[in-house]
Amino acid sequence: MPALVHPGQTTRGQVFGCFIEGYIPSDTLSSTVCFDNVVLCGIQSLPKKSLMTEIALSAISCLFLGKATQNTSILSHGLSLYNSAIRQMSSMLQRGAYTDELFYVTFIFQELNVVYAPNGMDPWGTHVAGMNTLLSHYRAKAKKDPIVDIICRYEQKAKIVLATTEANFSESEYKYLMEPTNGDPLLEIFQIAVLLKDLKCELDSVNHHDLDACEDLLRKCYETQEKLTNLSTDGSLARDAPELQSYFTEDTCIPSSDPLFGPAYHFSSLENAMLFILIWAHLAILQPLTYRAYSLVYLRTGSTGEIWFESRFKDMKFEVPEAYADRIARALPFCFRDSTKMACARYSMFGLCIASFAYFETGNRAKHDWCRGVLDYMAGQGFEIAGYLSERSSYLWQSRWEAPSPLTLLSLEQSSSPFVDSDSLGFSETADSHVDDGYLDYSEYRTLIRAP
Repeated sequence: MPALVHPGQTTRGQVFGCFIEGYIPSDTLSSTVCFDNVVLCGIQSLPKKSLMTEIALSAISCLFLGKATQNTSILSHGLSLYNSAIRQMSSMLQRGAYTDELFYVTFIFQELNVVYAPNGMDPWGTHVAGMNTLLSHYRAKAKKDPIVDIICRYEQKAKIVLATTEANFSESEYKYLMEPTNGDPLLEIFQIAVLLKDLKCELDSVNHHDLDACEDLLRKCYETQEKLTNLSTDGSLARDAPELQSYFTEDTCIPSSDPLFGPAYHFSSLENAMLFILIWAHLAILQPLTYRAYSLVYLRTGSTGEIWFESRFKDMKFEVPEAYADRIARALPFCFRDSTKMACARYSMFGLCIASFAYFETGNRAKHDWCRGVLDYMAGQGFEIAGYLSERSSYLWQSRWEAPSPLTLLSLEQSSSPFVDSDSLGFSETADSHVDDGYLDYSEYRTLIRAP
């Protein structure tokens, strides 16, 4: 592979091919869960692409390969390509030129900010917001264009859910996320994620003296748990229920789950593994919310039963989420095989963040460190955002369970990846990041897409 990417179409195609070889296994290109892989290859295969689209594809290829091979020349060239394309995007936004190319490149840059994340989560969140701005112009085209359809139906819904820690969706976003699922389990999980955010907001704002309102919240928690449980026992997922599984014994790219969590689960497909990880992750998120609802109903103001309540129900707050986290850990070895490479990166990162937070809450250092080890492995394979999440996880652990020196905390707080509070679980837009050598120059674009 050449040290720098010549603008010729043949060379750009070769570089993208090297990127795909390391990023997307060929046997996952028809996956019904790993849609980002399908979309990237679909854009690359378009017979006519604008120069901006070509540059964007080369940028993500160079940044991934530069990180994975530690080749600073390729990495630097990828940055130059990104900054060139983002300036073109800003110019198009200023002119109101909403073209297919703008839509495609915005998607590419969402993926790019997973493999290259020196500014933390902020660039990724910015491009998610940019895509949301464009969605209203493209939903009508979704059924006519397969690439646009996948982005509108699956990809952007996943990103909105992952990028938003509170239920602060706009009316159009909420309507979009709650479109009919037609029985699609992935879309149903996205909708349950929205309901969980709603539940958290309601729990934060409910009048504790209003027993009817508190009981209604507890009922909603029960209903949400039933929805998640039903997903794991219906249709094709039923045959992959853990109690019916044989165990996975092949060599994997990550540490074994056996010593800490139990033998790794085996699944009938990569899609089912990812769906179970998402179901267990959301069940782990739900349990502390249910605990809060229980406490509002059974611990009225002035109650003398707090000690009894804590001893009776504390497992709902800590032990049950940790049990779901253990299931996530036992599912991950199946996802990280030589044949799958990094196809499961995005949902695996989400599951790992939820699991590590459960272990953070219970103070289980060994399990917490195992999750960080998997994130560090992913970072070493070219997914820099996983390293950022690992760093955040370490920072939160030290802040709560250890007494690091002031210099250590100061170093962590001043790192290029700013941190947010533990409630975010790693999926939140961070503070503004400056632009410097080696940073993504997206400041003008960010201003434009956030303008009313």
